[in-house]
Amino acid sequence: MRLSGKIAIITGAASGLCQATAELYAREGAKVVAGDLNTETLDAVAAKVREAGGEMTAVQTNIAIREQAEALVDAALARHGRLDILVNNAGVLDNFSKRVNGAIIPVDGGWTTC
Repeated sequence: MRLSGKIAIITGAASGLCQATAELYAREGAKVVAGDLNTETLDAVAAKVREAGGEMTAVQTNIAIREQAEALVDAALARHGRLDILVNNAGVLDNFSKRVNGAIIPVDGGWTTC
């Protein structure tokens, strides 16, 4: 197990690439502290990880709110005493005006996605 004993925070872990990353890290021995807005799905992912023998703590987190991001880190530190890995992969969309042909066109900066 390549990540045995490592403590990892993974944001956006309720779905997609972030979920796959959380599951992989747990399989590789990391103790995962996962944050996401969708607590129902995040709890299901955490249960799946634990059923497979991994360790994952689910924390409802809106990474766009500084206090909640800090609370996620605090939860990891309170539970494990340290942090070794941060996968800050949750997406935050803000300041967008409209969609054009499937693309989000930003106003005043921000991300553009297709």
